[in-house]
Amino acid sequence: LLLTVSELGLEVRYVPAVHYVTISLPAHRCANKTEGMCGDCNGVSSNDMVMRNHILTEDATEFAYSWNFPKNEEEICVKPEPISQHCTRDPDPLCLKISEGEEFAQCRSLVDFSKLLKNETCSKNYPACDWLAAFAEVCRHAGACVDWRTDTACSMRCPAGRVYDACRDSPYEKSCTQPSKKVNEPIEGCFLQCADDEVVVDGVCRSNKLCSKCFDNDAAVYREAGEKWTPETNRCRECECDAETLKVKCGDRVCKKKVPLPVCGDCEIPRVSGADPCCPTNQHCDCDSSCNALKPRCQHGEQEQRMTDEPGCRPVYRCKCDQDLCTERRITCDSPKVLVEVPTSCCPVIKCVCPKCSNQMLPCFAEDTFLIYSLKKYHFCQNKLFKIVQCEEPEPSDCSLGYKTVCEKISCCVECRCIPDAVCLVNETMLQKPGDSFDIDACTSCNCTETIGTDGFHVSDCSVTICDDCAEVIQGFKVTEVRGSCCGLCKPERCTLTLPYHGENKTQILEVNEIYRHRCSQYKCISDSSGYAVIVATEVFCPLVNVTRCIDNGGVVVYDDDGCCAECYQSQRTCHATKSQPKSLSIGGCETDRPVELAYCQGECASGSHYHEITGSFIRHCTCCSATEYYNMSIPATCDNGTQTQLNFKMITSCTCHEN
Repeated sequence: LLLTVSELGLEVRYVPAVHYVTISLPAHRCANKTEGMCGDCNGVSSNDMVMRNHILTEDATEFAYSWNFPKNEEEICVKPEPISQHCTRDPDPLCLKISEGEEFAQCRSLVDFSKLLKNETCSKNYPACDWLAAFAEVCRHAGACVDWRTDTACSMRCPAGRVYDACRDSPYEKSCTQPSKKVNEPIEGCFLQCADDEVVVDGVCRSNKLCSKCFDNDAAVYREAGEKWTPETNRCRECECDAETLKVKCGDRVCKKKVPLPVCGDCEIPRVSGADPCCPTNQHCDCDSSCNALKPRCQHGEQEQRMTDEPGCRPVYRCKCDQDLCTERRITCDSPKVLVEVPTSCCPVIKCVCPKCSNQMLPCFAEDTFLIYSLKKYHFCQNKLFKIVQCEEPEPSDCSLGYKTVCEKISCCVECRCIPDAVCLVNETMLQKPGDSFDIDACTSCNCTETIGTDGFHVSDCSVTICDDCAEVIQGFKVTEVRGSCCGLCKPERCTLTLPYHGENKTQILEVNEIYRHRCSQYKCISDSSGYAVIVATEVFCPLVNVTRCIDNGGVVVYDDDGCCAECYQSQRTCHATKSQPKSLSIGGCETDRPVELAYCQGECASGSHYHEITGSFIRHCTCCSATEYYNMSIPATCDNGTQTQLNFKMITSCTCHEN
C-alpha cells in the first residue's frame, strides 16, 4: 500500500503481511520541522530520540511507545518486557542469506551489511525475516530490488484475489487515472493482478472500457459519455455524463412553460397545477380552512352570527340582538347613588349613578308617590327622608418628590391624595423609570425593575463592584486612580515575559530598561508615554559563518548559549598535561612546608553519536582526556601537633584521550 502527498513530498509505504512501514520526506524542505519516529530531520542523529513530552531519551523502546496514537483506551499497545541480558542469542541460519545468499549478491556490492550480522541484531531472539526484509528495503533504495522470499522461508501470504510481487513497478495497480507504467522505485507487497485490458475500479479488476464512462451512483450503473437521463429519485432533475470530465452533472429540468405561484389574498393559499408536476401551467388560490375568524365581543342579549355575504376567505361574525334573551336585572344602589336605565342597541342596562352635585333636591321615585316638603339639606317624599348631596371642590395636593396626585370619586364626590409614582426613588433625591439603568456612584450600578416594594415604589436592583488589589494578585502591577473609574487602572511597573521552553511556558519578570535574550530574539522592558511597562522585541543580528571553511580548518561550528548565533570555534589545544599554580596543600591536619606545583590533564577529545538506520539504536563514541604517565613525589610537611612528616603526591607527566 502506498500513500503519496505530492504537496509535501511525503511517501508512506506499508506491507500488511509483515507490518513493514517506510516513510520518506525531502530533507531540504523538512529540516528541523518534524518530530516523532523520524526525529527532527536535521541530519544530526544525537537528538532524534525526543519523546512526546520533549525529553531526550536513549531508550529506543521508551521513545517508540511515547509516540503511540491509540483510537481508544483498549487499543493502547502493551510495552514488552525487556529481554534478559543473560539470555543466549543463538545465530539464525537465515541470517547467512545477507552475507552468502546468491539473491543478495548484487546488493552486497552496494550496501554495507556487516552490522546486520551481529548476534544482538540477527538471532533467534529477533525474527531473522524482519532483518532480511529490512536489508531488502535498503537494497531497493540502493537500486537493487531482490526477490528473496520463498514458500518455506519468510513467505508472504496474500489475501484472496491478490498476488505477491517483490518488485512491483509504479503504477502498482493500473487505474483509469494511471493506466500506464512509470519509472519509479519498485515496492514489495500483495497486488491485484489484472489483465492487460483491465484496470482496478473500486478494489476489483474491471474492463478498461469503463474508463470512458460515468458512474451513476443513484442507479449504480455506468453511463455512456454524453448520455442524458432523468433520475428515478427526482423526476424534476436532469443528469448528463460529461464527455470531457466523465463526471455526472445534474441540474433542474428546463420547462418550456412554467407558471410561478400566484399572489393571493388574506387567508388564501397559492397553488399551481398541471399535467407535469415539475412544469405546472395553471395557478389558483384556495381558501385556508385553518385561518382564524374575525369575531366581535357581543353584549348582553346578543349572539354571534356568521356573515355569508362577506367577500374573501376569512370568516366574519357580527353580533345580532335577540330580545328574548333580555332578562330583568334588579340591583340595589348604595346611598346616595340612584338607579337609572340606560338604553343600548339591544337590552337596556340598569346601573347605579351619582346624582348631579348641586343644591338641587333629589327627585322622588315612583313608589314614593309625591314630594311632601323640603329643607336645606333634606327633602321628604311620602314616607322617606333623602339627603341632599353637596360636593366641595377638591384642593390640589402638594406632593413630595416621587409622589403624584390622584383624584377619585368617593361617595359621588371627588377627593385628591398623594400616592407613589411608577418610579424608583433613589436616596430620596433621584427618580428613575422602570427599565432604566443608572449608577449611584462609580462602583454601584442599578436597574429600576418592574417589582413594586412595600413602600409603593419600584425596587432598584443594584450591584456593587468589589475591586481587587492588583498589586497582590499580579506581580509587578500597581493601582492608579482614574477619575470616574471605580477600581482605577492596573498598570504594570515591571514587564512579564512568557516564552516556550522545552514544551512548557516559562515566565520572566523584567525591570524597566532590563534586557532578556531568548534564542534569536531580544526583549527589553521600557516605560511608554502612558506610564505602562511594555516589552519591545527585536531580532538578534548574527554574523555569517562559513561552515565549510571552518570545518576544513579543523574548527567546530558551535552556537551561543541561546542557540541562535553560530560561530567557528578553533580548538586551542588538544589533550595535554599542564601545571597548576603553586600552593600549600593540607592533608589529615598536616600542611606542606612549601608550595606544591601539581599537574592536571586538560584539552579537547573527540566524541559523538549517530543513529543506526537498520538496528534503530544510537551508537555513541566518547573519549576523555586522562593521565597516562605520572611519578610519585614526597613533600616535607608539618602537622598541627608540631611533628614533621612526608606527604605523598602523584605528579602527572603525560595525558591522552581514552575511550570512556
